[in-house]
Amino acid sequence: MTDAVALSHVQRRIPTPRPLTHELMTEVLQRFDIDLVAVRIVGRAGNVYFAELDLRGGAAARSTRAAPRTP
Repeated sequence: MTDAVALSHVQRRIPTPRPLTHELMTEVLQRFDIDLVAVRIVGRAGNVYFAELDLRGGAAARSTRAAPRTP
């Protein structure tokens, strides 16, 4: 399922047979009481965007890259 179709399903409240990526990520963050503080787009190569996520949970804060893995 493409990202656009997945977002369309969410907006229309169409159920899916399993959690979509964003739903799974939301569930994990909530269960571990982690806040997504910021998202920064830090680069682009063609149609692929590179980002950094700022996360905070308890007394800890961390930034992590959200980018495709290189083989």
